[in-house]
Amino acid sequence: MIEPEHPSLSVVRQCELVSISRSSFYYQPAGETAENLGLMRLIDAQEALARFGHPEIFNSDQGSQFTSSAFTGVLQQAGVRVSMDGRGRWMDNVFIERLWRSLKYECIYLHAFETGSELRAGLSRWIGYYNALRPHSTLAGRTPDEAYEAGRMERLAA
Repeated sequence: MIEPEHPSLSVVRQCELVSISRSSFYYQPAGETAENLGLMRLIDAQEALARFGHPEIFNSDQGSQFTSSAFTGVLQQAGVRVSMDGRGRWMDNVFIERLWRSLKYECIYLHAFETGSELRAGLSRWIGYYNALRPHSTLAGRTPDEAYEAGRMERLAA
């Protein structure tokens, strides 16, 4: 929005008009160093897989962060099947969005967690409750654990 070569308004005045500081106009962000990017990639490679094991399947949308061979390769090397939603498949996100909404309204908004460790413990309790004790109407009144086990037994019988 700022035109440095404007014939009648100085950069200072233009910055005042759009309510930004002059230093914000001149600021040039410095990207992450190659070393930091490399370290972040190593940490990501799926730390989650090392700490928590690997799922049978990983489902995501087709965002570039999920379609890169660096990301999918780590999953495939761990024996994880990769599933990607089709383009424009907004319905595929409904279930996870419902989970996040329930988590926020039934746990986070109701408790004033004061520290990260309190939050982590509260989330762990709620997720345990959600999976093992809370009946779900979309699962015919079963818990996710019950539905998962029933599906697993059906696959074994087939």
